[in-house]
Amino acid sequence: MINYKRIQFASAPRTGSTYFMKAAAIAGLGEGFKAHVHKPFPEEPNAAVLRISMVRHPVDWLISYYTAIFPGSTGIEEVDALLTLPGQDFDEFAYHYLERMPGHVNEVFDRYRSNTNLRIEDAPWNVIEMFESITKLTEDQTQRIVGLGKQNISKTLPFVGRKNRLLLGLAEKKTMEKYDYCV
Repeated sequence: MINYKRIQFASAPRTGSTYFMKAAAIAGLGEGFKAHVHKPFPEEPNAAVLRISMVRHPVDWLISYYTAIFPGSTGIEEVDALLTLPGQDFDEFAYHYLERMPGHVNEVFDRYRSNTNLRIEDAPWNVIEMFESITKLTEDQTQRIVGLGKQNISKTLPFVGRKNRLLLGLAEKKTMEKYDYCV
């Protein structure tokens, strides 16, 4: 969790946290440190502070998690629960995910207990709008945030066929509906 001026930010790995931290620095909210960004918010909310997280399409999150993190540990219980799944390749990982943990991405995202969730797919405009609600951005700041582009991109994502994407999307129906994603 990162404390900025008037907001707190924490987000699951692979959801755009690097982008958010860089955008927050450009907006003048302060610097964030990667070592703290994935630590979930404390159990007790502070009503005076806006808690923000980023989310990502759950199927894309699983693919990115598998490519960039698996089989490494994050120290976040809900994320590390995925380490119980075998997976020599993504298809095997997806098969066991569907058998043992369907819908688990929702638990990962819910662990952060934020008041506001921003979809990474809607950046930069949703991030700019949120910053504008708490501080005045200059035209230069806005353009620099727009120019950030994608951050921390996985270089080699596995091919995931339509059938697996559909099955994973259906298994994540609650997450898909909650964050307005399409299968």
